[in-house]
Order: sequence, then C-alpha cells, then structure tokens
Amino acid sequence: RAPTSSSGIKLKTDQLQTIKRELTQIKVKIDSLLGRLEKIEKQQRVESEAQRKYEDNCDSLHEESVSETAENSGEEAGEGALDVEAGEMTDGGEDDYDEEGRHHLIENHVSDIDN
Repeated sequence: RAPTSSSGIKLKTDQLQTIKRELTQIKVKIDSLLGRLEKIEKQQRVESEAQRKYEDNCDSLHEESVSETAENSGEEAGEGALDVEAGEMTDGGEDDYDEEGRHHLIENHVSDIDN
C-alpha cells in the first residue's frame, strides 16, 4: 500500500499545482479587468465634467442670448409700433381710392367745380 499512497499524494499535489496556476491566471485577468474598469470610470468622470462645463457654457450663452433678444425685441417693438402706425395711416388712405384707383376726394372736388 505504501507505493499506492505515495502515487495518490503525487497526483493530488499535481492537481493542486494545476489549480494554483489556473487561479493565478484568473487573478491576473481579474486585476487586468479591474484596472480597465478604473480607467473607464476615470474617463467617464472626465467626460461627464466636460459635458457639464459645456452645458453650463451653453446655458449661460443661451441666457445671454435670451436677455439680448428680450432687449432687442423691446427696441424692435418700439420700431414695430411705428411701422404699425404708419401702416394704419396707409390703410386708412387706401379707402379714399375706388376700384379703378381714382381718388374720391379729387373726383368729388372736380365734379363740384363742374357744377
């Protein structure tokens, strides 16, 4: 029995060494994956901060644009009001013309002279 038990021990030792090598390889792969994961997380943080800064810049530019637009529209509203008033005057003047484009006041005046 002694030779059998020593060969059994030898077999178990070989199996344990094989298992140890496989576990070492697995550990190396896990360490590598963890390293990659850390790099990805850092990259995402950097990109997220850059995105946040970009959005903040866009928001501040948008706010400036909105306030400028509001200021300009206030100025344009004043100009627009003048345009509307001038348009109303023109519209009112157009009522004095008939379908042929003659001015009623002149026709009435001329017909008064003829009489």
